[in-house]
Amino acid sequence: MGRFPPYYDGGVAAADLVLAFGATAAVAYNDTMALGLLARLHARGVRIPGELSVVGIDGIPMAGMAHPALTTVQVPAQAVGRAAVDPMLDRLRGPEQPAAHRRELPVHLVVRDSTGSAPGSTPEKK
Repeated sequence: MGRFPPYYDGGVAAADLVLAFGATAAVAYNDTMALGLLARLHARGVRIPGELSVVGIDGIPMAGMAHPALTTVQVPAQAVGRAAVDPMLDRLRGPEQPAAHRRELPVHLVVRDSTGSAPGSTPEKK
């Protein structure tokens, strides 16, 4: 949708484009950017999650303190760092080391108040 820096201000800037696009949900690069999205959407009077759902990725402590509390994908930072550094260390140890292999790391979705059903997706009660 656009290139925005992965910071709070990038989320603020991205919010207007998300609305112009007519999206019902936005997944931000990280939680800090998602918090910027929430702030701008709130300033524009957008109901979260009634009109738009927002998800971040990191699992930073501030995600749970936001209003509404931010749904986030918790990523094991230490395991990610190790997965990035270990292949480099192997290469430094010598060319006879096996090539790096693909690694899958566990993540955990923490559902909070910033996500809900897409607008118009639930049948109306009579």
